[in-house]
Amino acid sequence: LNSTEGVLGARFSGGGFRGSSLALYNGDDTEGFKKKVLTRYLERFPEYDGVANIFICEIGRGAYVGEIEEESFQQIAEGETL
Repeated sequence: LNSTEGVLGARFSGGGFRGSSLALYNGDDTEGFKKKVLTRYLERFPEYDGVANIFICEIGRGAYVGEIEEESFQQIAEGETL
């Protein structure tokens, strides 16, 4: 995975539970990246065909300081879900 074009870094986690990997990808062809990685994975582990998944996530805004309306604040204080 680390040698795949566009991958800035990758790691493996949870090997005792079939595991998962996380890669930071900085490229323009996300669908091509998914296909390439899944194809290479299934060549090595064909028993996971139809089971293996690739999920694409994007970096979000993160934590920030914002404003909340008084009415919404009261609802949250009273335990309501907005």
